Amino acid sequence: MLQEYFSKKYIRTTIMEISTFIARVIVDYYHIKRPLLVFLDDSDDVKYQFGNLVAPLVDLAYPNWLIFFREETEIENFFNDIYIPFDCTFMISKVNNQDNETINAEIIWEAYQIDRGKELRSGIFAKWNSETGIQLPKYSLYQRRNNLYGHQLRVTSIEDPPSSILVRNEVNEIIGLKGFFGGVIDLLKEGMNCT
Repeated sequence: MLQEYFSKKYIRTTIMEISTFIARVIVDYYHIKRPLLVFLDDSDDVKYQFGNLVAPLVDLAYPNWLIFFREETEIENFFNDIYIPFDCTFMISKVNNQDNETINAEIIWEAYQIDRGKELRSGIFAKWNSETGIQLPKYSLYQRRNNLYGHQLRVTSIEDPPSSILVRNEVNEIIGLKGFFGGVIDLLKEGMNCT
């Protein structure tokens, strides 16, 4: 059904095993503009192959990912040893039979981590059912992920470039940053909860 839907929208699709993807496609998949890679189940074999064979070899943020989970599969457990980068679009589709408002609907979650080793974050990306169709998010990727939960960003400035003014104390130690770049950093600290 998914392949037929994409075909009607003139979106090229192909179905292959993960081993075939690794052997034949992985070196050339950057020639495909933002491919959508779909896993049709969440079996232990798929988890192993993705986590140990695919994830270490590809830039996970380049393609879009979609995996179909069984109702009992927990997002945190599936990704417990797989790093999903902050700028990666990794979607998880699960049937929802809990909430009366969305009963018998597919809830499409998105998952990511702010940094390697940090807590996996997830949130609802979209809702879909056969009656109303799909309800996509109103906000862009970075608008949805607007909180870095206190994560520290490390930045550097090379010899006082014109758009930056280094603030120094009486012993010539750098204590702050002003100018355009300093303003950007201040906005990031305030708006994204980072230091």
